[in-house]
Amino acid sequence: YKLIQIFLEYKAGSDEYAGLTQYAPTVTLQQTDTATETTAAGEITTADSWVKPDTSLPLMDFSDLEAINGDVKAWLTIFDTRINYPVVQTDDDETYLHRTFEGKSNASGCLFISQYNTGFDDSNTVIYGHNMKNGSMFHDLVNFKDEEFFQKHRYGVLYTPEKTYWLDIFAAYVVPADGGFDQVLFSSDEEEAAYFEKLLERAPQQLGYTADGLAPILTLSTCTYEYNDARFVVHARIME
Repeated sequence: YKLIQIFLEYKAGSDEYAGLTQYAPTVTLQQTDTATETTAAGEITTADSWVKPDTSLPLMDFSDLEAINGDVKAWLTIFDTRINYPVVQTDDDETYLHRTFEGKSNASGCLFISQYNTGFDDSNTVIYGHNMKNGSMFHDLVNFKDEEFFQKHRYGVLYTPEKTYWLDIFAAYVVPADGGFDQVLFSSDEEEAAYFEKLLERAPQQLGYTADGLAPILTLSTCTYEYNDARFVVHARIME
């Protein structure tokens, strides 16, 4: 009986969010011809090369979503994953832990921005979401632990009522919940620089980025289970 209840709750959440996708634009990446690369050992390998669309990214009309929920701030899409959801924000991060976008009680909750963020021009904007066992919400973030998956899923789009941003994912790693990865407010330029330096040191992916000029970034956070209170974090550059 309890399993049936859980299944029905998962389905209700998934059905709700599937219905909301009608309001989001459809943008696809373009794949160039398969490129060849030479490794340090001299081996020839092939790699898929993905590029941004030729046309400019569309501006999303949020009027229908705002009519449903005035807390909506953005729509997040990570290409070739199931992450394709509205994002909300309130002055209390507890609000949407177990409440869907349409305000229904559900374990899926809703993707939400840290209450401490003031806009996407902040140095670090943080979005939290659940790691649902049915594969919904931020479950696909944990797939970025795999290096091949990481390399093939590095791009996304963040739609806002004012602008559309291109996302370039550059880091993904496991960290304690209290590890400071989701710091939004900085008391000085030096503290902010130290945050970005530590972020890059934590990341197993070394893509040649430096702390200088990295901001603004988007930080995506979900639960993971390597140890108690672990979080899996994905960082992306926010670019117009």
